[in-house]
Amino acid sequence: MDKYEIIAKKLKTILGILSTIEKRSSETEDFLKQYIDYIKVLKKKAEDKTLEPSNGGLIGLMRWLSDYYELEQHEDLWNMITDIENYYSKQF
Repeated sequence: MDKYEIIAKKLKTILGILSTIEKRSSETEDFLKQYIDYIKVLKKKAEDKTLEPSNGGLIGLMRWLSDYYELEQHEDLWNMITDIENYYSKQF
């Protein structure tokens, strides 16, 4: 697998995790809808091999997620987001 296939697989995994999260408020539900849409765009770019170079930066998933205290309890979500951010910053 090349780096694009690897990150697309990681993004698919995070979409699966997000689909299992209980939405406790309409604000969180709205946020997760936008967040999932953003991840789908990134996954499509990875599949098309058009994902932009990182230049050592992050892809932005952690920044978005950190605004939602309610989601802090989901360790598997945070672990996967951290994995994706680290992979992107080092491989792209």
